[in-house]
Amino acid sequence: NLGPRTAGQDVSAPMAARNASPAALPLPRVALGRTGLEVSRLALGGLFVSSYGAQFEQAVTAVKRAAELGINYVDTAPMYGN
Repeated sequence: NLGPRTAGQDVSAPMAARNASPAALPLPRVALGRTGLEVSRLALGGLFVSSYGAQFEQAVTAVKRAAELGINYVDTAPMYGN
C-alpha cells in the first residue's frame, strides 16, 4: 500500500479509488552524486518485482503508484534475484 490513508477511509478500496494527488504529497528530491540528476529521497525497493516478490499485476500496480506519488528512484540491486 503506497497511498496515504485518511480517517474513515475505506482501506479495502483500490488505490486508484483512494486517489491521493501527487501535488498534495511533495516528495523531497536529492542530487544523484555529481550527475546533475535529481531523484526522490524515497526509493522503491525492487525485491517485490523480482521472482521472489509479488505477482506481476501487483508489481505493475505498485510501480505505477510509486511514479504517481513522485518516486523516480528504484533500487534494482542484483541481489534481488533477477
